[in-house]
Amino acid sequence: MTSEAAVWQPLRRRGFALLWTSQVVSGFGDRITLIGLAYLSWVVTGSTLVTALAVVVSTVPHAILGLFAGSFADAYGRRRAMVVCDVGRAIVVGLDTVRRRELLPAAREEAQQRDEERRADDRPQHGEALAVDDDDEDLRQVQPARDPHPEERAAVARDEARSVQPRAPCPNT
Repeated sequence: MTSEAAVWQPLRRRGFALLWTSQVVSGFGDRITLIGLAYLSWVVTGSTLVTALAVVVSTVPHAILGLFAGSFADAYGRRRAMVVCDVGRAIVVGLDTVRRRELLPAAREEAQQRDEERRADDRPQHGEALAVDDDDEDLRQVQPARDPHPEERAAVARDEARSVQPRAPCPNT
């Protein structure tokens, strides 16, 4: 059985503590990125399939390349392998960010249009029945939708009726 002091002994070495801390921060950032990717793909597409594919595509490289990462690190040195991989990842993320900035306005417009379509589908049309809900117990009675401006509609109908009155035929002269 190891004592508690022996468990924390490696962290007293500055080099190991820096390496361990950097890997903890990097791993935490990777998980936050995965959550952000899932959220972004859901917001932009609204599709569970695309969201799931985005998560799978982002995690599969770790599973496949992880098999070869150890031999790569042994061949080229752990520190050099870590620096090369982190710099390479930073370059890829930076280039992807620049590319996505160009695509972002179009994606926002599509998302706004999709949201407007969803809201339009949820709105009741004029004369359509609305269900009245009493604290989610069960639906009581279905009542017709109320016209928000009945007086205004009646005035417009009167004005149209006055302007369309038939005229007497002009006598041919």
